[in-house]
Amino acid sequence: MNRYGLITILCLLISSSGFGQLTYDQRIQVKVNQVQGLSTDLLKFESFGIKNDGSKGLENTLNWLESRYSDMNNMDIFKDSFIHPLSSNINVNLIVEKKGTDGSAPWIIITSHYDTRSGPGVNDNGTGVAASLKMAELLADVSTRNPVRFIHFAGEEEGYFGSKHYVDNVLGINASVLLVINLDQLGGTKGGSDNDKIVCERDESLPDFNNLKSWSYTDTLSQAIELYTSLQTTTGKAFNSDYMPFQDKGYVITGLWQFNGLQYPFYHTSGDSLIHVDTNATIEVTKGALAAVLHFSRATGFVNARGISKGSATVYPNPASRSIYIDLPPSKEYNVLIYNFLGEIVKTDTLQRNSNKLDIDLGQGMYLIKAIDKENSAIFSGKFVVRD
Repeated sequence: MNRYGLITILCLLISSSGFGQLTYDQRIQVKVNQVQGLSTDLLKFESFGIKNDGSKGLENTLNWLESRYSDMNNMDIFKDSFIHPLSSNINVNLIVEKKGTDGSAPWIIITSHYDTRSGPGVNDNGTGVAASLKMAELLADVSTRNPVRFIHFAGEEEGYFGSKHYVDNVLGINASVLLVINLDQLGGTKGGSDNDKIVCERDESLPDFNNLKSWSYTDTLSQAIELYTSLQTTTGKAFNSDYMPFQDKGYVITGLWQFNGLQYPFYHTSGDSLIHVDTNATIEVTKGALAAVLHFSRATGFVNARGISKGSATVYPNPASRSIYIDLPPSKEYNVLIYNFLGEIVKTDTLQRNSNKLDIDLGQGMYLIKAIDKENSAIFSGKFVVRD
């Protein structure tokens, strides 16, 4: 089998792994709408001033974070100390863990650095810190099958020294990690014209064996944001933040970052303060991240609460050309989604009762088809090839 064919099959398997198309759930909406009041934490973060290596601001911020998490239920708090390679100062990563109900399930790790450069760093990265705090607070009393770990790293600004230390010395090799979600600079510029957009970051770097899963999870993250917030999403390359040491070791990563973040006029300056940050945009991003984590962690009472059943569907003719037939129970209507080998939705349609024919106009290649009944109680998946 050639490399293209292997990538095609792998991506189709990933797309059908349970983290594909989301359906709207009002219960998740009610939960994420509780994301409010981030300005209080952002203002507190600002009050500690610059938080660079060796500063009192960095120490005070660490103590504040530890105090905030200690007030939450069901959270275990740990410190990971390391020697900063440029100064020999002791820096500290703060690790906060929420156990899952499935003892064998892999971790979901949510990262946000708390050090800053040349200023209070409300956008970079008080917004990521505040989002993590609010997500942890709202997840504290939610039962999740997967365990969730929040990590606030020091030393990110000089070269993500804290996350490198954690990955190399604490996490270990082949740790049970489902996904790493990095939150960095989420605020949007006050009065900016693009604050209705957010970048969902995916892995496009070597090693590339973890890239396809990253693309699939990033697609689901994007869906969650567009389902449960007012934001539009775009996809960008993951780079230059604390997910990269995880990526380098082969872990699956995704992340969120301000649209046009490099054009933020107060980036790495003393002006990166609350007055220049769009807190409403930060709230919307936090809502979307929380919705995605509820999904990824298989939160009881939210995700799949209706007991969605899954089955396979036979598609014929296979290979196909201009139309296909799908072998489905005929008594229901179905929403149909077709994905290409990149996991992108290339066609949506509806099958009426007692009809199983679908007209297609697709290029050559392998495709995944999903048919979801109108009651969201059953989903059927199948694969087919198109040849001219």
